[in-house]
Amino acid sequence: PACLEEKVKEITNNYTIVFEYNDDSIYGSDEIDNELIIQKNNVHIEPSHSWYYPNQLFHFVTTITDNDGNRVNTGQATLYIDNVKETESQDVINGQFTIPLSFSKAKEYLMTIVYEDNEYYEKTSYSFTFKIDSVDIDNLYITNTPISQYQTYYIDNDELYSLPNQIISCELGFDTLDNYNVKDGIVDIIIDGNKINSYYIAESNKFIDFEINNLSKGLHTLLLKYYGSSLFNNIEKEIPLHILSKQMFIEINDNDTTINVHNHNDVIDINTVLYDASSQEPVSVTGLIRYYIGLPVYTGGITNNEMEIDYDYRFIGIEEINNNSIQSYQYKLPSNLLEYAVDKYETLYKIKVEFAGNDEYDETSKEIDLQISKQDCNITFDINSEFLEANYRDTIDIDFNIDAKGTPL
Repeated sequence: PACLEEKVKEITNNYTIVFEYNDDSIYGSDEIDNELIIQKNNVHIEPSHSWYYPNQLFHFVTTITDNDGNRVNTGQATLYIDNVKETESQDVINGQFTIPLSFSKAKEYLMTIVYEDNEYYEKTSYSFTFKIDSVDIDNLYITNTPISQYQTYYIDNDELYSLPNQIISCELGFDTLDNYNVKDGIVDIIIDGNKINSYYIAESNKFIDFEINNLSKGLHTLLLKYYGSSLFNNIEKEIPLHILSKQMFIEINDNDTTINVHNHNDVIDINTVLYDASSQEPVSVTGLIRYYIGLPVYTGGITNNEMEIDYDYRFIGIEEINNNSIQSYQYKLPSNLLEYAVDKYETLYKIKVEFAGNDEYDETSKEIDLQISKQDCNITFDINSEFLEANYRDTIDIDFNIDAKGTPL
């Protein structure tokens, strides 16, 4: 039988194989030799990343396998970035070698992984483009806005509502890929094209404060402009800003409930004080104050044995208040008011004071009762001795004294 004779002991790429056949009684001897070329195995190189964020440390892992997909557990490998050796040769352990990396600039890099040759595997290199890219911010918004003491501003459906002259405290929110934490960059606060403030965004604190000046009531535009980060893309977000009117209330005659008069043509004093509803303090405003008198209208209904009354308000005057909180007005009651009385003795009217509103405050009004009551009067006269001595059919003069609570009429 044929046999294989080992002729070469050294490890080399080329071997000579010799086959010999020894002669016998039938066949003569023969010999043949051939060259055996031993080729080293190739390896397959697979990187763990083809892109990453700038200024972020990460572990770049390279997996090396043979042609059958088995992990190579021998040899060394080297990483080159833009043809510059990044590391010295490192051992491949369990088919992998790991390198910590960080890139400062967002750009594309040429990355080459070289597996160095050894007695079992050929030298193999793998080159690819590695991209350092910014993180996409998909949305920028304000959130976690606390309700202030007097509820002077709030967020509803991603729109901001506020009274003028408020300091808004809120937190910036970012929607990013994989909920990545935005930790640098600058946000400009711009209202109607005017830059209000700028904030540097820190990793652990994204709370900001900005002041809304004396804007007119109505719709304005709040622009959040984010920029200046090597890690995140620039983004702008417009937020509708609704400036609301402030609320106020009115006090009449030191908050009395009724103006009492006794003559249908008296002159009444209407003293008005305007208050800010939030601070509960008098507030100086500029605008118009209108005055009305409410005349009773009997509806025909009866409640608790009393006729139901509605009121027909008639305009009686107007005053301009100029940067003040107090306004006085005098009104002479018309002579025919008692025509509206139920029993011509006592009638309840209304006085209404109305602030027409301005760019800062909403319209508001207040009513007060106007009570017109007839007074009892006393009639007295003196009968002196002259009267007692009068004869039948004499003419005498009698002086009557008529007064109401001591006041001559």
